[in-house]
Amino acid sequence: MGKVQISERYAKSLFELAQDEGVLDEVQASLQDVGEMVREVPPLGEFLHNPLLSVEERQQVLKALFEKKVPALVQKFLLFINFKGRLNLLAPIIEAFDDLYLRSHNRVRAVVQTALPLDKKQKEDICRHLNQKYAKEIVADWQVEEGLLGGFRILVEGKLHDYSFTSQLESFRQKVLQ
Repeated sequence: MGKVQISERYAKSLFELAQDEGVLDEVQASLQDVGEMVREVPPLGEFLHNPLLSVEERQQVLKALFEKKVPALVQKFLLFINFKGRLNLLAPIIEAFDDLYLRSHNRVRAVVQTALPLDKKQKEDICRHLNQKYAKEIVADWQVEEGLLGGFRILVEGKLHDYSFTSQLESFRQKVLQ
């Protein structure tokens, strides 16, 4: 079984437990915070992937970091995946949980890359268009990508919609060379 499938199973189990206990929103918010912490604090990521540490050593650190700072279910889950030797899958588990959470709320994440920063109205227009196209509420991550020259790219549900000048110029170049 691949890492993605394993991550999805753990995420689904945690999702169902959180639903049953009525703490789904709290668990979602807490997992997002934990995921952000892992991304922004490189030593924490190294700790999660260090095979030289024992389960007990990791458990002590996890308790010190998260006890009374995250919902009890999240802390139990972190200790459980540590015990199972799956702490290295924390990031994909959080991502899979986020997908389940968004799907359950009829939402979808979109990454929108633009050549220049957009104003509030432009962002609202893009979100409105995507809301209609996908019949879901869009949770957008806005990124400025100077290499685009102009236009924008949108990645949503695994599909790339490329309306950038860079893409159009490359397409034109390919046609000319044929």
